[in-house]
Amino acid sequence: MNSVFDYFSRFMVLSDEAKGLIEGTVEKVYIPRRTVIVRQGQVNNSMYIIRKGIARGFRAYNAEELTVSLWAEGEAFGDVTTYITGGPAAKSYQLLEDSELYCLNIGQFRALFAVSHEVCNLGRLIAEEYIVRMEERKREYMALSASERYQYFITKHPQLLRRIKYKYIASYLGITAETFCRIHVARLKSSLGG
Repeated sequence: MNSVFDYFSRFMVLSDEAKGLIEGTVEKVYIPRRTVIVRQGQVNNSMYIIRKGIARGFRAYNAEELTVSLWAEGEAFGDVTTYITGGPAAKSYQLLEDSELYCLNIGQFRALFAVSHEVCNLGRLIAEEYIVRMEERKREYMALSASERYQYFITKHPQLLRRIKYKYIASYLGITAETFCRIHVARLKSSLGG
């Protein structure tokens, strides 16, 4: 992804005028791994598009962190509640690698809705795609066993297996880290013919 507009082009072809308006709402930032850039309950007026790196979304629950989302290059993340209502974030967001992000100021971006139907449509399409993706994820994993969830994840995201701690992937899949490791070791033994 060479520019933020590579991401936006997934939704629609933008005119030069719309690109010019949006450019003023975006900043390229470099943030080190382990940084929590948004905390659950905090209002953060930004949406992030990953040029390089990995992020996770997590919720605090009974002194544990439950990973509920994972993102990599070419994907956007941010709190949909904040995006739509301006309210506090429903989860925290942490970078798992040193990351290069496009940081979109939501307030400035949404202000463009009143002056550009094109930008307004882009904003609607981004929100709709996020909601559809979350619903698909729920359906994808709901009826699957732990082994099937693991297999589905590594089939869909093979590159992430080497880049993300197993405990985060296990939490994302809704299984314990021990179960994840047992399934992973069994798969490795099977692939080695053992």
